Amino acid sequence: MKPFFTILILFLLFKLNYCQNIDSLDSKKSDFNKLLNNDISSLIGKKLPSFELYKLNGEPVNSVSLLGKPAVLNFWFIHCPPCLAEMPVLNNLKNDFEKQVNFIAFGNDSEEEIESFLKRKRFDFLHIINAAQYAKEQLGLVSYPVTFVLDKNLVIRHIEKAPNVLENNKIKADTEFKNRISIHLNKLVQQQ
Repeated sequence: MKPFFTILILFLLFKLNYCQNIDSLDSKKSDFNKLLNNDISSLIGKKLPSFELYKLNGEPVNSVSLLGKPAVLNFWFIHCPPCLAEMPVLNNLKNDFEKQVNFIAFGNDSEEEIESFLKRKRFDFLHIINAAQYAKEQLGLVSYPVTFVLDKNLVIRHIEKAPNVLENNKIKADTEFKNRISIHLNKLVQQQ
């Protein structure tokens, strides 16, 4: 009878410890999902926080310089596969709206890294360098890429995360991504 109780106690201790670890894992998984699904939708309808950063050519640029035209702001970094995957779609958007809309890429990387990257990959936006601190501290961005659509007064009107790169039909995902942004840009351009 004694071995039975010993086994029962060991089993209960194992079960108790295992359940606590599962609860801990569930909690960590929940925290990770919150981070991954960072809800930045609360920024819609708010003015873009002001910034003073630098263009790829070293010239200073600030948020005031964007006033007067709608803008598409893309936040990215060079070692981000979804960022790279959406660049052709963003280039197409720029081709469609370049006379009426500002297109700015906020890169987290240095001037040298972005210059080197752009020699290998086409990304036709105006490039702002070293924007990671602004993106995280002022906008709360923790996952990339993210694209903001702003009106001419710098009010955030729409936010897009990357097209679903896991979708089986990438062409469909890219088309839907472009269409969602285009709808907002068409409205903003008509309001000018």
